[in-house]
Amino acid sequence: MAGQLLGPGPLLRAVGYSTDRSAVGSYAPASVTAHHELTQGLGSIVGVCTFDGVPGPANVLLVRDLTSEVVKAVESAADGSYAFDYLTTAETFTVIGVDIVRNYNSVIQARVTPGVPP
Repeated sequence: MAGQLLGPGPLLRAVGYSTDRSAVGSYAPASVTAHHELTQGLGSIVGVCTFDGVPGPANVLLVRDLTSEVVKAVESAADGSYAFDYLTTAETFTVIGVDIVRNYNSVIQARVTPGVPP
């Protein structure tokens, strides 16, 4: 599923998959819950965070829709790109982008289904 939030301010776009993970970082906030069964699949969610049309870094959280638990978290690259890999495709997730600089409110993309590369 591809989607984006429209309007003034930040934009978070989540797409099904991509093979380029070279610039994406990671961080581990204390609230991340380990879910082995959710993170051993073939699916991916990737996207780009932008602020007033300009790509930029953000903290990006992956939340399991079924339980509202944060299951993964990454810091996007300087170009705003982020990726969550090895996800089950049997569930949907919510992706939350948090502006590192705190100039913008957080942005949410709900009901994202991981995609599988062909």
